[in-house]
Amino acid sequence: MKTRISDLTVHEIIRYLKVIDDSEGALEIQKFLDENPDMGDEKISELAESPKLARAKWRGTEHSFGYFSPEQKGIVPIQYAGTIEPEKDLIGKKVNILLGGLFTMNYPGAGRHNVLMSFEINHAHDSDSTKMQTIQFQQRFLSKEKQGAGGMGNSIFRGLNVPSQGLEFWVKTINVSNNRDEGALKVLENDAVRLGLDLVNASLPTLSSLTNIGEALLNMVLTKNRNKIVQEFSLGLNFEEGTSPVAKLRRGTYIAVQVKMDEINWDQWVFDSSIGIIRHSENPDQRLPYNHIIFVVNSF
Repeated sequence: MKTRISDLTVHEIIRYLKVIDDSEGALEIQKFLDENPDMGDEKISELAESPKLARAKWRGTEHSFGYFSPEQKGIVPIQYAGTIEPEKDLIGKKVNILLGGLFTMNYPGAGRHNVLMSFEINHAHDSDSTKMQTIQFQQRFLSKEKQGAGGMGNSIFRGLNVPSQGLEFWVKTINVSNNRDEGALKVLENDAVRLGLDLVNASLPTLSSLTNIGEALLNMVLTKNRNKIVQEFSLGLNFEEGTSPVAKLRRGTYIAVQVKMDEINWDQWVFDSSIGIIRHSENPDQRLPYNHIIFVVNSF
């Protein structure tokens, strides 16, 4: 079974949208197919941009990554995360990763979106160790189309040891449309989950057990045909100096945007700290129209 929405064909995506009661989205893509009948077996993610697919920005697989500094206030410029300089004093230190915002600007489905977020990261056993352990953690959020989810500022990982080679961070967002699974995910609404995964006080066996539970939960959700991965990306945060396609690790805020990299110019977007959103630098009323996730790295 295909678990990523980007892997579905045009025929399959129309059926899927009907199943999750997104009749408007299904009709839009059906009109596209009526005009392009030979495209039915093409992957939805591989279709060229078209006004006929304006409501299907969720079909892309590429992400662009921005960054802004924690010291700045007011209208804060954003830069591409590959151009920032790393903070090498973080090597061997502990950091926290917090969720600053999940913005479902264009998700499949209608009305409320029930989103399972799955996070994975490499964790050094101690500040001097080269032995790594991949750990996993999930949180659940409810949001509406073109809005952010409530309860922002959730801690994801607390007391993460930073190895000399930097961090590898993997994120998935799953659009949960199965009512039974919504009930099962209520376990992720308790205060302990919102406090994030405590890596300082948890033993290695405990972290392994939590990761196994997280993997089982994720696999259970993805066995249901109504639940699909919408966003999926990995972000390497290392200590390489100079401009490169690789993001650097430093304290501050990162933005992961579901968009083709040649379709966004970070110079045109700013973070407005007075209202907590990303908007166009020359048009204050224009919010960033793509699905995006904001997360913060700070000192433990």
